[in-house]
Amino acid sequence: MKLSEMYCLSGTYNKSIIIETLKMDFINCEDHIQHDESWTLYSSLHNKAVCLGCIVETIEKRELLPLQRKPALSEFLRILTQQSAELLQLFMKEQRIVWHIVTIILESLSLEEDSYLALLVNVLLKMVQLIGSEDLVTAILDAVVKQVETTIDHNQLQPHYTLLGKMLYQLPALADTLLKHYGRYRIFPY
Repeated sequence: MKLSEMYCLSGTYNKSIIIETLKMDFINCEDHIQHDESWTLYSSLHNKAVCLGCIVETIEKRELLPLQRKPALSEFLRILTQQSAELLQLFMKEQRIVWHIVTIILESLSLEEDSYLALLVNVLLKMVQLIGSEDLVTAILDAVVKQVETTIDHNQLQPHYTLLGKMLYQLPALADTLLKHYGRYRIFPY
């Protein structure tokens, strides 16, 4: 759709057309044919099947703005919440996909869009809750500590601190692990 078609005669933009234009078709991405049928799940929002592989590929596309990736990330959170049993089965069969998704999310914490960052943190927390793996929690802690140690400007670390704080709230026993294994690092700003 051309920009001129989005522009109304009154001199304002038609917001609904712009929003629809920005949404990615994560239901069937260009590589959808390569995804296993087991990754197709039902979307209560769209009332049709969506491909988890296509959702992950959309979230992963660096050339897209966070606004363009947000619908796919929101759908992923919805699936994590509403179809946790089916998703857990898929994750247990394909653990490398779990690590891939976690890596994408952790790398995306450096973006500047607050609502997208909050959604990333919520997705990661939901994955931790669903999977319940100590290895996953340790990997996330390692990534956060590494980021804290290598970043000079602590303002850039707000999403990492938010993630860490919410993980501590969700998993109270994590505080002991954090102090025991990561106590020598300067995790929190002075």
